[in-house]
Amino acid sequence: MSPARLSIDKFRAEYRKLLEQIMHLAGSMSDAPNDWASSLVKAPLLFPPELDDLPQFAKLKAKFLKLVSAAPADAGVRDTARNDVVEVLHLAFAGPAPEGADAVAEESASPPQSSSHLGSAARASSIRVPLEAPAGTPAPDSGGGLLGVEPSQPSAPAPSPVRAAAGPAEPRFLNAEIAGHTNNEPLDVGATYVLEFGVDVKQSGHASARIADADVLFAENEQMIELTVQVVSDDFDVAQGPTPLRLPRTGPSKGKARFDITPKKAGRGTLTATIHKGGNFLMQMEMSYSIGTAAGEPATAVAHGRTIAAAGSLQPRELGLAIRPASGGGYECTVWGAVSTRVTLPITEAALADAIAATRKALMDVITQRDETARFVFQTGLDIDAASQEKALRTLARAGASLFQRIFFGPDSGPDVQRVGEWLRTRATQPGERLKLQIVAERFPIPWGMLYVGKVAGDTRLDWDLFLGLRHIIEQIPLQTNLGVDDNVIKSDNPSLAVSVNVNTGIDTQMKADFVARQLRFWNDHAAAFGARMQIAERRSRADLLAALTSATADHLMYLYCHAITSNPGDDGGINASCLVLSGDERLTLGDLNLEAPTTEPFSSHPLIFVNACESAELTPAFYDGFVPYFMAKGARGVIGTECKTPALFATEWALRFFPRFLAGEPLGELFLDLRREFATEHRNPLGLLYAVYCDGDTKIQPGLEN
Repeated sequence: MSPARLSIDKFRAEYRKLLEQIMHLAGSMSDAPNDWASSLVKAPLLFPPELDDLPQFAKLKAKFLKLVSAAPADAGVRDTARNDVVEVLHLAFAGPAPEGADAVAEESASPPQSSSHLGSAARASSIRVPLEAPAGTPAPDSGGGLLGVEPSQPSAPAPSPVRAAAGPAEPRFLNAEIAGHTNNEPLDVGATYVLEFGVDVKQSGHASARIADADVLFAENEQMIELTVQVVSDDFDVAQGPTPLRLPRTGPSKGKARFDITPKKAGRGTLTATIHKGGNFLMQMEMSYSIGTAAGEPATAVAHGRTIAAAGSLQPRELGLAIRPASGGGYECTVWGAVSTRVTLPITEAALADAIAATRKALMDVITQRDETARFVFQTGLDIDAASQEKALRTLARAGASLFQRIFFGPDSGPDVQRVGEWLRTRATQPGERLKLQIVAERFPIPWGMLYVGKVAGDTRLDWDLFLGLRHIIEQIPLQTNLGVDDNVIKSDNPSLAVSVNVNTGIDTQMKADFVARQLRFWNDHAAAFGARMQIAERRSRADLLAALTSATADHLMYLYCHAITSNPGDDGGINASCLVLSGDERLTLGDLNLEAPTTEPFSSHPLIFVNACESAELTPAFYDGFVPYFMAKGARGVIGTECKTPALFATEWALRFFPRFLAGEPLGELFLDLRREFATEHRNPLGLLYAVYCDGDTKIQPGLEN
């Protein structure tokens, strides 16, 4: 904001902040009538000087100055103040709008002052803006229409909806218990019990886990939402399907989600509850009870969640799959969307690893594919000739179809598993439909974008659009047990965007090219163009990167362009020997990270980490099976990575096209899909399928940075 002119955006932002505080205060009058006045004394309302020339706010300021100087325990003061708030709400939201639809800022010779508490010095600045009540705002006691506005009264253009209360959010918990049942009392086989789920401000019951804050769960204009609770079990009959749980913006849920459960057999029985909003996964809660034993063990529970946004509401997802190893072998797969179910995928861990290896081999076959002149066509250029593209399509389609078949249509797959596969195929091939597919998986690191849902037998016409990753947005959300809450908005103005560029400069020497140099120029040029809005840190050595992987790092975006090597569980050193290779062939292993930058010292800046591993012949999905949990446990908001060896040329071009658009504010999931399609259609190049997003697909930079 310049000293001479106050922007309308700044005014609207300050206006919304003040109204948020007023609305929070008004709500607290009914929630805590004996405490709200004391709270106001401890945390006075902030009155931005930008609003001083508006009479209704000057009046509010004077009234609350009087309030905070009075004794907060005085009931008469509380009642008077409550009336004042009602009046202020009426004035602020329903007062006559100034003439003209556009707000204007008059020239002012004096510089603006920062926002201050009651009693701060005023600054005159002629601001005029139409005012209107946000949706869901409670009406004042005076009656009439919404905040005193008659329904027939024309309304002026409204500012953006106002979010609820500013300040620290009150923690809330999802609690579960069997009604009327003590924690260590065994259940009877064949008896029916009621399992209840509810949200409260205190932990209780047999299982409890903190849920996301209101700013995550609620859109800006929502005051009441429905969460969906889905309970499945091999050990219990569960009478109900997905059941809604109504939740207001603050306080406990309105009622509970209830399920009639009947134990099938004696022993230890487990129930798994999946909770989501609009198809967007929140958490899984797994509860175990003793059944049919004389002296039961206490009920136990574990909650698995995801890192989710604290600054932007969860957006709907059309399809969702949560996959975890099953206790009896195979993988437990919970499905939500147009249908909701739970099945056990009968594929073993060894068979899954074999299927992934076969898919990776197909990717490598394409990367090492030669044309009629024996040229490595995908390593030496971006533009692919039609014949090479057709050959690559046949290779990848057969591999993707085989992976899809082995997961859902293998020889041990029952009708229930096959129905899930057909459901996924049907939804993914609907004409003109682009889905947001959310995968929440543990130890199931398949390349989801590579799944081919079409037929490949005989002379069937193959189509790039039948790869999930070339038609739909796919986000892979790693399960977490600490239920960390991050931000899916990377703030670029707090006070600037901090980016680190971590490179292996030896790649240029090795390749006799300028892949690293081009990217360093890109970042230096953008740093110069953005000025104070972006801070760039360049790192080349193992020691520099290791020092940055601490709680002290300021990185919001951590980019690595280097080699990477996988060490598999059966190899010497196991997964902990997997490493990143920096300049001078310096290796930083996963074991080194766990010892020298442990997860007990989490990131404070929650960076998005992009590992652009080029020309890494030993890279496999197992690399991310080790590094993704490490980075997520450290507090990263997500990880972007490649499924296998990526040609240095393509890795460079992908980065140089990805970052300008991501820096400008495009959401991560949509951007990845657009880039994959751009390379496939404009260059006949499908290598965008090599990249996977282990992150919320709505992650974006705000405000976007553009030259």
